[in-house]
Amino acid sequence: MCYDSTVSWKRPYDKVDMGVVDASIVTTHMILQVTNLGLGSTWVGHFNADIIKKNLELPEYLVPVALLPIGYLRSDSAPHQLHGKRYDINDTVFFNSFEGITQGKNDEGQRDLLK
Repeated sequence: MCYDSTVSWKRPYDKVDMGVVDASIVTTHMILQVTNLGLGSTWVGHFNADIIKKNLELPEYLVPVALLPIGYLRSDSAPHQLHGKRYDINDTVFFNSFEGITQGKNDEGQRDLLK
């Protein structure tokens, strides 16, 4: 999934390119449709964009956001062990204040999910 950086919307006050948000929304909808068709997929976001652009011969203005392999699931496939684990809601939701939140707190919590 890519977006065209020449036409993607940029926030007027800081010029941040929102193309990655739009591409992410489309990718999510594609995964839902793939599942609806009885197929499987996963969102791959860990890749070197320069290598993808070179190997797929993408023009400079197309920005890769996600890879989306699609196919039939193996009968023995299973989600990752952390798929269903979640942070405690008190670590992720704050009401009217960010008191108690510290930089890196979620990184520490990630290790706790493995327990």
